Amino acid sequence: MWNFTREKQKPYFDSVYIVASEAAWTDIANANVHKGTTVEHLQRLLNVTPKETMAFGDGYNDIELMTRSTYSFAVRNAVKEVKDAANIITRSNEEEAVMKTIIQI
Repeated sequence: MWNFTREKQKPYFDSVYIVASEAAWTDIANANVHKGTTVEHLQRLLNVTPKETMAFGDGYNDIELMTRSTYSFAVRNAVKEVKDAANIITRSNEEEAVMKTIIQI
């Protein structure tokens, strides 16, 4: 099913950013707009560096986000590609991974 849907989306790849964030969700945004570019924009506005940024992710729409932070965390139940892009694997979503990691650090 995913390959069929992906083939149907191909004509739009130059004009929009399309990614399946989870099995039941698809993110669609302007071309070159995703969580990674959004964090870059916020870093510039707030004068914050990647060393001062923590990123957490679990789905395909978080892959670009992982590259914008020195401290990038994939939750244990993240998809493999997010785990590969992250610097650190933390607890799962069910264990309140984000909040516990922030408090710990």
